[in-house]
Amino acid sequence: MVKHMFSSPVINSDGNILGSTRMVHVADYECFYKKSYYTEGNHGAPIYDTNVGKIGVAICYDRHYPKFYAKPGY
Repeated sequence: MVKHMFSSPVINSDGNILGSTRMVHVADYECFYKKSYYTEGNHGAPIYDTNVGKIGVAICYDRHYPKFYAKPGY
């Protein structure tokens, strides 16, 4: 079976793609088992410079992990 990475592109106001963030923490529960079809990302939590400031992206279950907020860009 092919596994996919759950990712989110970051696009600036000019329409240019600055990069893509991949979900790092894939949910693994009996009733919500995403590991059967998603693989974990391997790029950490990058920070993107935009015209409104620096931003980061937390995808789905990643938001439950404090290091996404306490240590951006890890």
